[in-house]
Amino acid sequence: LWRFWETRGLLSEGREWCARAIAKVGTEEGLALRAKVLGGAGNLARNQSDYFAGRAYQEESLSICRKIGDLPGVSASLNNLGIVAMEEGDYAAAWTLYEASLANSKATGNQPGIAAALNNLGIAAMFRGELVAAQTYHNESMQINSEIGDRLAVSRSLNNMANMAMIQGDYASARAYHEASADLCRKIGNRGGIASSLCHLGRIVTHQGDYALARAYLEESLTIRRQIADPGGTAECLEGFASLGLEGKRAEQAAVLWGAADALRVKLGFPLPPHEGEQRDREVAEVRQALGEEAFLASWTRGQALTAEAAVALALGDEAPRTQPA
Repeated sequence: LWRFWETRGLLSEGREWCARAIAKVGTEEGLALRAKVLGGAGNLARNQSDYFAGRAYQEESLSICRKIGDLPGVSASLNNLGIVAMEEGDYAAAWTLYEASLANSKATGNQPGIAAALNNLGIAAMFRGELVAAQTYHNESMQINSEIGDRLAVSRSLNNMANMAMIQGDYASARAYHEASADLCRKIGNRGGIASSLCHLGRIVTHQGDYALARAYLEESLTIRRQIADPGGTAECLEGFASLGLEGKRAEQAAVLWGAADALRVKLGFPLPPHEGEQRDREVAEVRQALGEEAFLASWTRGQALTAEAAVALALGDEAPRTQPA
C-alpha cells in the first residue's frame, strides 16, 4: 500500500501504518515482509524530506535483503538510498548507488529495477552536466517503462525530459513534456506528480511572460504540496513565486520568499540542484541590484525568520508575513 499512499499524497498516514507494521514484524521472523515495509516506509519518509529516517529504513531493508538473498529487494534498496543521497546533494554517492542497483537488476533481468536505475542515473548525469548521457539514460528508461506499462514511471520520465529541455533553454519542449506528465498524473491520481509538474510549468510560463497562468500553476502546486506535507516541494514553490515576483516587479517580496525558501532548504538538508542554483543566483543578483544591498539583506533576513506557513500565506497573498516567536 505504500505506493498508494505515495501516489495519493497520504504520506503521514502511510508512515503511521508502516510504523505499526514494522513494530509487529520482528527481526528474526518474517524478514522478507519486514524488508518490504521498511523500503516503503523509507520512501514515504524521504518524500517528506525526512532523510534521517528514510536512510535508516532503507539501510535496514538492504541489510535484510542481502541476508535472505532477495536480489530485487537489494536493487530497490540501493536505488532508494541513491535517491536520498541525491536529494541531500551527495551526487557522487548517489551515482555509485544507482550504478550498483543497475548492475544488480541487469544480473537478475529485473526490468522495473533497470528502468528505475536508468531514470535516476539520467537525473544524476544531468546534475553533472553530462546532458548527452542523461538523454540516453532517460530514453532507455522511458522505453522500458512504456513496454511494461508503468504509467507512474512514464510520468516521471516525461518530467525529467522536461527538465532536460529547460536546461537547454527549450521552453516550448519543456512545457509540452510537463503538460503531458501532469495530464498522465491526473489520470492515475498522482498528486505529488501533479504538483511537481505544475510547479515547473509555473517557472516555464513565467519565463514566457504569462504571469497570470504562472501564478495559477504555482498556487495549485503549492496548495497540493501543503496538503500532502511535502516541505521540499513547498520550498520549490516558494522559489517559483519569488521568480514570479521578480518578473512582476515585486523585488522586495521576491527577496523575502527566497530567504524563506533558503531557510527551509537548510532546515531540511535539501539543497538546490546545481543547474537550478545557477539560475536562482542570477535572479537573486538581479533583485539585489534592484533593491540595493541594505534593503535586500533586510528582506532576505525577514524571509528567513518566517514560519513555513507564513511564507506560504505571503506567496498566496493571504496575509502579511509573520516571524517566529522568540
